[in-house]
Amino acid sequence: MGKASIIYIIGLSLLVGYALRNINSSSTDSMDSFSEYYGRTMTHNIASAGANIATQLLLNDYTYSSSRTDSFGGGVYTFRVDSVNVAGDKRITVASSMSLFDNIFEDAMIRDTVVAYFRHTPFSKYGYFSQNESNGYMTPASNAVAGGSMWKVSGDSIYGPAHTNGFWNFSGTPYFDDKVTATTSPNLAVGAAPVYNAGYQWGITVPRPPARLDQLEAMATSGGKLFNGGSDVGLTFGSSGSVRVRIPYNTGATRDTTYASISGLSPNGVIMGKSIDVRVSGTYQGQATVVSRTGTSAGALKGNIWVEDDLVANTNPSTNPNSTDMMGLVAERMAYVTTTGKGYNSSSTTTVQAAIYAQNGTFAVENYSTCGNCGKFYLYGGFCLNASTSFNTVSGGVITNGMSKNFKYDPRFMTQSPPAFPFADKYELLSWWEK
Repeated sequence: MGKASIIYIIGLSLLVGYALRNINSSSTDSMDSFSEYYGRTMTHNIASAGANIATQLLLNDYTYSSSRTDSFGGGVYTFRVDSVNVAGDKRITVASSMSLFDNIFEDAMIRDTVVAYFRHTPFSKYGYFSQNESNGYMTPASNAVAGGSMWKVSGDSIYGPAHTNGFWNFSGTPYFDDKVTATTSPNLAVGAAPVYNAGYQWGITVPRPPARLDQLEAMATSGGKLFNGGSDVGLTFGSSGSVRVRIPYNTGATRDTTYASISGLSPNGVIMGKSIDVRVSGTYQGQATVVSRTGTSAGALKGNIWVEDDLVANTNPSTNPNSTDMMGLVAERMAYVTTTGKGYNSSSTTTVQAAIYAQNGTFAVENYSTCGNCGKFYLYGGFCLNASTSFNTVSGGVITNGMSKNFKYDPRFMTQSPPAFPFADKYELLSWWEK
């Protein structure tokens, strides 16, 4: 019995020792796993904190480009803010590290990375943008602005982001499909109940830097196409990708040249007329931004874009959102739908697929208050204007002059823009990548 007891005690001791060893090992492994999890989580949080700090610095100062290293949360982060293209878009790169002491890592360093991309807010992203909500129409013969408050009323619908750097005038139940913003809260008529499908926010200002036109001119001069002075230019786009250039726009007596593609005329897609007007029509294939700038003396009333007829994409973006055909129209002064000599009537239609920008004026039907009923106007794209747009006059609920309007937003413009289309100084987050 004595020998059996000894064997029993030894066996029991071995079993207990083995169990205690496993318990101790499990406890150690658990601590190691917890320590690793803690280290990786904290290192990731440190990187995210550094990215948020860099983001705030950039949003408060759009010129910010620097690097910085700081201790935070038991570790260290280093961020770098770089410009990534000529448009001034930014990349924030944050690397974080944390020293961890445990049975697995000993004196190991855990690292993490966050990369964020920001872009200047392109004005093409707006379904509707105005500097102020007054009538911005200017006749071709005068820089005098029509003036007078413009109202959004029952039956008016705006799709895509909508903004004014002034305040909205609302009567009835105008409809906004996307978010609505403004610098000042709206002026509401009695009983007004605008419909904000995606909410609203007041106290927001988005400046429109005039220097963007200088940048466009530089791009048209180098790598694009600049027509400087002389007679107005006519651009007729062909569905095969061609571009016909005529000077003067209606006869081509000075120049009548057809290019096989937009890139053949302008490799970077920027086409500008300076001290002249540019007149456009046709079916375009590819991407272009057509610009018209004012000049001094004889060119003071120039800088207008004229839509002479339909201007549409070869691959229709309203039915094919993957279309790569894209057009921008940028006028320093006015953008008009031409009515003189067109013979339009109430059954006529004009269609434009483009993002439209007017620095000092607006986009309107030529002689909208005296031209008679010129039919219907369809836009698939968006506006960015100095002041509100004018399309018709109404008497007794019936259009007497101008065109009825149907505006639809091109959702591609939320993430894409025509070549070098004007943009704001403020930034918006484009992507956020975490390792």
